Amino acid sequence: MKINFEAASKALDRLDTHFTLPTYDVENALSGKAHWLPQCLPWLRTDWFTWDRSIEHISVYYDGSFLRQEGTAGAAAVAFVYHSGHWQFAGAVSASIPSPEFGSYAAEMRAAMIATKQAYDLVKIAVEVFGCRPSISFHFGSLSVGRQAEGLWQAKKDKIACHAVRRILRIMHSRWHIRCKHVFLPGHSQWRPTSLMPLLCVLPKDIRFKIGVPCLLC
Repeated sequence: MKINFEAASKALDRLDTHFTLPTYDVENALSGKAHWLPQCLPWLRTDWFTWDRSIEHISVYYDGSFLRQEGTAGAAAVAFVYHSGHWQFAGAVSASIPSPEFGSYAAEMRAAMIATKQAYDLVKIAVEVFGCRPSISFHFGSLSVGRQAEGLWQAKKDKIACHAVRRILRIMHSRWHIRCKHVFLPGHSQWRPTSLMPLLCVLPKDIRFKIGVPCLLC
């Protein structure tokens, strides 16, 4: 029996060599285009994480939104890191989904994928450069997607995307001994960073934050 690992090897190389480049100046970038809830502002104005020190914990919040009338969807994730008794903002990443095959489910699952990759990049730098192993918590509003990404529930729709999320989580555990906590936050939760997500998910295409691009695409 012969097994060809070439495709898997190339996929792992791409995972390791392509980093998410989040947007940090969210409030400034969306000036005049977004109306922020008051509880958003303290988090948006938190000191930015500059990737220059060890960290103790990573919290990533993700959400997706399906615009039924337009037939489009958006997905977003925001990350915060904790160290020395303080939280810092680790940036926001979002993506457009022109024709989501599974509607809102596709949007939520894409958000889970973005969040997992963002966490992976933060962990890699933390472990390989600073020699620390931060804990991670993922926070989500879609119970089905969150539990499927965690591996507790069976994925019946977008199986490829779901298994991609699970495999990135397994790589983090097997390579760096990182375990992740998955936390369900119901809609309209009082946990402040979640109030950012609905707006980031439905941003117009010309101001959406892209994976792999260090600035806003025009």
